Amino acid sequence: MPSTSTSDDLSCYYAAFRADDVPVNIVPSFDYSSKIPLLSNTAVGPFKAGMTCTVPIWFALTLRQRSLCVIQQPDWLNAENLVEIIATEKASRALFTDSSRLPAAYYEIAKRLTQADSNSQNASSSGGGAGDGKSVALLVQDLLSIRLDKLRQQFQGFLSDLSDQTALTVDVNGIGTQELAILQRFVRQALNDQNYLLVGNN
Repeated sequence: MPSTSTSDDLSCYYAAFRADDVPVNIVPSFDYSSKIPLLSNTAVGPFKAGMTCTVPIWFALTLRQRSLCVIQQPDWLNAENLVEIIATEKASRALFTDSSRLPAAYYEIAKRLTQADSNSQNASSSGGGAGDGKSVALLVQDLLSIRLDKLRQQFQGFLSDLSDQTALTVDVNGIGTQELAILQRFVRQALNDQNYLLVGNN
């Protein structure tokens, strides 16, 4: 049991680590005429103050900590859009798979950016943006919970219809990376139990 739990935790950390390479737009407050090579990604830059450019999330957060840029939130990461997506998820059993509105790493991206936004606002005297960041974070958490409940129900129903089969393929299209990491233990155990029952009956 401990090893399984550790494996699941590592899966969540790995998903978060990979999400840090997702590109975001920033507006730098400095000039730098050369490109900066990155081991985890292609080179970024050059930078010109006030001009939008694209960098990985981890690099954007590093610059922001030094007050060298402003991060532009992705279009999908706003309260209005998230409320619409949550309503869609509640109204249908199917998973909302339009990647233009909800990327696979939506949870990890939102967590990194909203935490950074909250920390930045708490460190300053202006309080308007902090409330917005907290609202978005709560909406993302609600969205994750709704999708996880739907996924568990779908997998349980899916497995109950496979009593006469010995092979199983699960389509993970439309499932977020954090959702996969969280459900990994549940799905692995369910498939092992299903396989044991099928083999035992033959």
